[in-house]
Amino acid sequence: MKKITLLLFVTFCFTLNAQVLTEGFEGGIPVTWTQTQIDGATDWTTAANNQNSSVQPRTGTQMAYFFVGNYVNKTRLETPALDLTTLTTPVLTFYYTNATWGGDIEELRVFVKNSAGGTWSQVAEYTANAETWTEVNIVLPNPSNDYYIAFEAKANWGRGATLDDILVDELSGCLPPGSLTTTPTSTTDADLNWVAAGGESDWTYEYGLTGYTQGTGQIGGAAVNAETASITGLTSGTDYDFYVQANCGGGDGDSAYTGPFTWTQPDVGQACGTALQATVDPDCTTPLSLDFSTGVSGGASCDTFNNTVLWVKTTTTPAGGGIEISMSEAGDAAIFDACNGTEVACGPMPLALSGLAGNTEYYIAVWKDADGSTAVNDLCIVAAAPAPDCAEEPSLPVDGAIDIPVGIISLEWSAPSDMTVPPTAYNIYSGAAPDALTLVTSVDAPATTIDVTVNDFSTLIYWSIVPTNGLTEAVGPCLVWSFTTEAAPPPPGNDECADAVALTVNPDYGCGTVTNGTITSATDSGVDNCGGTEDDDVWYSFVATDTSHRVSLINISGSTTDMYHAVYDATPGCGALAAAEICNDGNVSDLTGLSIGTLYYVQVYTWTATTGQTSVFDICIGTLPTCLPPTALSSNNETETTADLGWTENGTATTWDIEWGTAGFVPGTGTTEAGVITNPFTLTGLTTDTDYEFYVLADCGGGDLSTWTGPFAFSSLPPEPVNNACINAITVDNGDSMIGSTVAATNVEALTECEGGGGSAATGCAGGTGTNNFGAGIWYVYTAGPDEAISVTTDNSIAPFFDTEIQVFSGDCNSLVCVGGDDDGGDNGALSTFCWESSATTGTTVDYYIYVDGHLANNGDFTLDVSVESTLSTTDFENQNAFTYFPNPVNNELTLKAQNNIQNVSVLNMLGQEVLRTSPNALESKLDMNTLSQGSYFIQVTINNVTEIVRIIKD
Repeated sequence: MKKITLLLFVTFCFTLNAQVLTEGFEGGIPVTWTQTQIDGATDWTTAANNQNSSVQPRTGTQMAYFFVGNYVNKTRLETPALDLTTLTTPVLTFYYTNATWGGDIEELRVFVKNSAGGTWSQVAEYTANAETWTEVNIVLPNPSNDYYIAFEAKANWGRGATLDDILVDELSGCLPPGSLTTTPTSTTDADLNWVAAGGESDWTYEYGLTGYTQGTGQIGGAAVNAETASITGLTSGTDYDFYVQANCGGGDGDSAYTGPFTWTQPDVGQACGTALQATVDPDCTTPLSLDFSTGVSGGASCDTFNNTVLWVKTTTTPAGGGIEISMSEAGDAAIFDACNGTEVACGPMPLALSGLAGNTEYYIAVWKDADGSTAVNDLCIVAAAPAPDCAEEPSLPVDGAIDIPVGIISLEWSAPSDMTVPPTAYNIYSGAAPDALTLVTSVDAPATTIDVTVNDFSTLIYWSIVPTNGLTEAVGPCLVWSFTTEAAPPPPGNDECADAVALTVNPDYGCGTVTNGTITSATDSGVDNCGGTEDDDVWYSFVATDTSHRVSLINISGSTTDMYHAVYDATPGCGALAAAEICNDGNVSDLTGLSIGTLYYVQVYTWTATTGQTSVFDICIGTLPTCLPPTALSSNNETETTADLGWTENGTATTWDIEWGTAGFVPGTGTTEAGVITNPFTLTGLTTDTDYEFYVLADCGGGDLSTWTGPFAFSSLPPEPVNNACINAITVDNGDSMIGSTVAATNVEALTECEGGGGSAATGCAGGTGTNNFGAGIWYVYTAGPDEAISVTTDNSIAPFFDTEIQVFSGDCNSLVCVGGDDDGGDNGALSTFCWESSATTGTTVDYYIYVDGHLANNGDFTLDVSVESTLSTTDFENQNAFTYFPNPVNNELTLKAQNNIQNVSVLNMLGQEVLRTSPNALESKLDMNTLSQGSYFIQVTINNVTEIVRIIKD
């Protein structure tokens, strides 16, 4: 009977308190609503489908919808003013979807404020996958008669955020909680989180494997009195669901369950709660190996492409100060002051952070750009160098200077007076406000001057010089200075079409007679038939003396060189210009089909919107010849003695003359190939390893010749390397360091790819991506004795740098058998290393053929280093010391046992880098392999001062 009375009372309340807001977007976004574009220029719209048509309106035919294909744009959809004083407990109810697209998903947040001039306060956020309509109920805080609600969406290239059926009404019954999320705290533990709807005293939660039927109690939780609950016993890589029910007590009872919220329990490194442990290393002797193939989607502020992220945590040294984060290949990092804490720095590595407290734990999200997101990289965290002092007052321009000419401005300052820590460089910051400066450029010390370009007239510019020591900036704050640029000059005289300056037509297309021009202070004439932003256009005219002419803009200098032009028939007059004869986004254009004696206008401008541009240029009009010269000269397929010379044909020419010679020859003194009819033309008779140039002339017949085009430089190749073929492999020995070159190599005999080609350490012959990654290479051979550990390394520090690959084969040149290989996946100057253990039986030798090439078609010089370590045979080692190791392959823990004490154990990856070391001095040792990536490793064990190397597989 009590519950019936409550229901009657609720019904009575609805009668007295009318709904304050109800919106289903059937008529589009209401005109009384406001849109605030925080980033980008995308508004909420209404739609009948989301991006992939997986969501339709919950009711009716329309829903509010936000989608844009990037990771940047953010817009807030705001209600008009609401009077909530008519409600006792106002509740916002709405429905939303937010579907993922390949792991990417939009961010939806709800904000409120209780006055027009108040500050927005976030009350909920939704960043998890929601592919079906999800109900949300929020008790609105601090109600007033001037109340506002905002729905903010940020683009993350998901399927789009949607809203429907928004209602602000009186609280009725016990509302379910919202904003379900999880926070993993380890690979087996997680915190379940939710937001109270209002009125409840505690909650009941329930969780289980994804897809379980709620209420079956597969894994159940108990009532709690906080908006979070910790659970344990989870399995990484497993999907789970959880639900929450509000317990309001009294006559309101319990709410319906909210959920499910689905999450995947992360593995090591996939969340800040499972971050990999890194140490602050004085000199990066023990880098942390990161396998990005195990990463997850990111989300830091400077990760604009939602790349694959791994999490690392580190503790600063007792002295504190700062850290520098770097990686073996290009990547980015974001640093947080706690797990799920505040981001304190974000940007490309190497990345420095100064002013850190001692013995403090920081969390770091690390990622590579999308093109290398699954590579294996080494991460180093070192103590930052000490900070230098700030720079002294500037000498040019002096602080507060005015009327500084725009263009190139020299900045000069004094070095710090205290040079206890001398700066290695100076960072130059500038901006429109003293507290909003951004890094513009840097200059290496000891220089204390730099030239910068400033194009804006009558502009107050603030600037500061911040000395650095390595990556560590002066702690500061360093002084901020200012200067003001000069006022803009008056517009040029030909700023409008009616004031066009007449051009002299040259007898040919050369610029014998030119007219000087400028767009400095030019304004918009309103003519924009060619697109772009012609807001700084100036005007010229010419009378056609032929049916074809060439317009040329030359000698361009100043703030911009991207000058463009359009040509119009002037007959209709400036006020009625028709479509342009030509719209050219370059500096030279040829006009054909002109009417002799007709006046034409030429509009010159820059393509983009400008403020204070100061460019100057020369313009000329010439008459086109009847025989046009060729353009776009090229050279391809060079050999030791030949090259294919090509060009772009223009006009009616059917034959061409080619003049060629060694680089720098004077035209007219070279060798001429006359009457050439093929394009490209194969030139023969070259000398090996020589630089050449060539020119081309078009012959249109009847003595009508074009001018010469050129020169174009090319080079013949050097002779093929002597070890171009496997049968000519050069013998290498232990300790050899040999200079090699793949330039002019033509033989590609390594038809079986020995390594994945993706930049990871070699794991044998499996997992290849095909032979198309391999370029022509050269061969070496090493004859291995029994029980040897061999390492070969290519060092690309010889210019020109290129990306090497190594493959190793046994057998003979007629029947090569893959042993393994390495492609470091690096950029210029990177390193490739491959290590293997000889399988030769006692008393015999094995020939190992080493193939070195450049990734894809790259080639260049390198140094090949060979290192061999003789080891006791495994059989003898095991007999003398009763040494055993198991399991192999290993998953979590490798056990080593011996009859005598195990002195030292080192784990080496396939790059020969030590990733784990221990000195047990015991008969048994257990190695924790959990933190190591899958793949092959060498275990180097020392017993009785004798070392044995065994190979194990980490699953």
